[in-house]
Amino acid sequence: MNAADQILQSEGIDLTIRRRTPEVFAHRYIVTAFICTFQGSSFEDFKVAIFKRGNQTHSHQGLWAGVSRTLKPDEQDPLEVAWQEVEAATSFIHHDLTLLHAGKPHRLLAPDLSKRWTVFPFAFVLKHDAKKIRLHWKHTEYKFVQPEEVETYETVPDLDITLWRTLTGPDTAEGLKELREDHSSGARTLATKAVRILLISITGADLDWSSNVVSYWRAFRLVAWHLAVNGRPSMGAAIERAVLRAVVLASSEISKVHTVNAAKEVLKNACVQALKERASGRERVAQQFVSYLSPIAASQKSVTFLTLSISCAKLCVLEYARQAKHQQIHIIVLESRPGFEGVRMAVDLNQAILSLLDAETKELANGSNGTKTDTAVRQHHRVRITLATDASVGCLASEVDYVVLGSDRINHAGDASNKVGSLSAILTTQSVSHKPHVKVIVAAETEKISRHGSPHDALVEKNNEAEVAAAWPIPQGQKEQLLSSPVVEIVNIFFEWVGSRFVDVYITERGVIGKEEIKELSEVAAREWAEVFENL
Repeated sequence: MNAADQILQSEGIDLTIRRRTPEVFAHRYIVTAFICTFQGSSFEDFKVAIFKRGNQTHSHQGLWAGVSRTLKPDEQDPLEVAWQEVEAATSFIHHDLTLLHAGKPHRLLAPDLSKRWTVFPFAFVLKHDAKKIRLHWKHTEYKFVQPEEVETYETVPDLDITLWRTLTGPDTAEGLKELREDHSSGARTLATKAVRILLISITGADLDWSSNVVSYWRAFRLVAWHLAVNGRPSMGAAIERAVLRAVVLASSEISKVHTVNAAKEVLKNACVQALKERASGRERVAQQFVSYLSPIAASQKSVTFLTLSISCAKLCVLEYARQAKHQQIHIIVLESRPGFEGVRMAVDLNQAILSLLDAETKELANGSNGTKTDTAVRQHHRVRITLATDASVGCLASEVDYVVLGSDRINHAGDASNKVGSLSAILTTQSVSHKPHVKVIVAAETEKISRHGSPHDALVEKNNEAEVAAAWPIPQGQKEQLLSSPVVEIVNIFFEWVGSRFVDVYITERGVIGKEEIKELSEVAAREWAEVFENL
């Protein structure tokens, strides 16, 4: 299934229509790109470009539009097509624009019922140093206008609706920006933050225009859709599931109310309930981790864990250390460049373990004269942490018993997306460890299981190259030369996929689950998503 079909299926759009011949059914699949500019400090300074179609175009001559064209049968990715068409129509390249976000795909019907379109909309923002627009032959002129002005122009069918489904209000835009730019929090924290943003939106200006329950419920779901899809796609599984839970809770009650104020109370209660349900998820995963591992590792005098980044894995190994009081425990933490999340994990583990061992030592201390027994001294050193560079994993992995990873996304097949370096840590450990049965454990809440068919499962998130360069011990001028060089590509990929064949055990708040249960939960999430957002 190609990317366009994945998006259509995930949005509940009938795939059989796409496979019929366009000559018979006159159905077209359109990519529409909106080029936006934001030159000031307030939302009023936000404008969008509209283009007047020339007489040489085969349809809608003289009407105003975004940058758009029909998808060809062999084209796989609507976003890639959008980039291509923007470059052709304006001469802008990737350097000139930033993808703001995707809009919700939707279907349009021509007034005379002769044509149907499915539109894939995207919004791009001009960078400050972008070159000027150079018009393509399709267009005769362009204007930058405020979004609410679009409906005053004579446009291609429902351009204002397509734009409304693509852009957001200022409060939602600020929330999306907060999610996108937070590179220090894990998926679970971002998911909780997304529900809080959704809760705030209920009383914010973005929904104030709604005059009845139907329009308010629709607008609320569109905000929820944007938070789930455009907040942080690489961590989208947790964000989607958290936001979806709030909307599902609300959907069972919204039909019972008849005023906007009553609807607001329903939505507030749903968001609050969704937040309460999230309160102890990681702690339950950690308890299940101990329940699984304790019987297996009970006979070992020592246990060595290898982990990286900062995730649910931290709580798991810490809880095991807390309960396994008669074992020597070694925790190897890789620093996780370029964000050094592993360093922050080591800081947290160090503080927690020192407090734990101090408490244990006091219990074992000789009460008569205040001196510590030999047992107490040994107890004080039963847990140790090694913090190392990612590249040194081969030198440290020989004694590893368990590779313990969190995950930001687990797909339908059980593949786990985690911080880059996870796969190399697994493969290296399996190659060099002296232990006969090294196990790879993925510890994550079930909300990390993505809905089946999610287009974000194929996403590769590339981030600012300057984050990589920040740690280099060279002069700033040399860094800038490399960053701007036309022959050097600096890659900053945050996440990579660990195939299910490399994972021995999945541990969640429900306990150990297998690939079949992962598949089932993924399909349940897809059905709930379609039920909530299909008719939006």
